[in-house]
Amino acid sequence: MTKTFTLEFLSEQTLVTEGLEYSSDEDGNIMILQDGMYITLTPQQQIALKSLLEAHIDMLQFVWSKR
Repeated sequence: MTKTFTLEFLSEQTLVTEGLEYSSDEDGNIMILQDGMYITLTPQQQIALKSLLEAHIDMLQFVWSKR
């Protein structure tokens, strides 16, 4: 069974809203789709990507706080 979702988010620094679609399967794999391109991530890859993005967000927040 595949579930499909559409996410819309508002950037904190701009007024641009982006659309992002993703689907998941019974094994926990997700496929992220945007602008005709896609990537498939296993549950382990999802955790690694989340950690990477959190580290980048922390770094950006630190840099912005120093401005």
